[in-house]
Amino acid sequence: MSYDRHPLKIYSSPYNGHMYFIENMHLKSFGFPRLSDVEKKVKWKKMNFTTDLPKINPQVKYLVATGKLNKVCYRMHVVVLASKYDRKDSAAKVQDLMKSPDDRR
Repeated sequence: MSYDRHPLKIYSSPYNGHMYFIENMHLKSFGFPRLSDVEKKVKWKKMNFTTDLPKINPQVKYLVATGKLNKVCYRMHVVVLASKYDRKDSAAKVQDLMKSPDDRR
């Protein structure tokens, strides 16, 4: 299943093995925004900076986030293909990806 933002279930009742895809989100802008209409029982937080895997000739960029609910700790593992992640001009690329195909010309 693909989303344009995090599914709301991760804030109220996360579970192990939950997998979802967010379209057009760059790791630079990856986060857990405040939502005025949602009470968050779980507060997620990024734990580190992006990591290259493998270190030599990386294929993916990797990030970990953590959240707690009733003393149970959950981990979120975030992965993006290295070919889709470019530190140089990344903000411009993210903005371009968020445009409709007609606007990109």
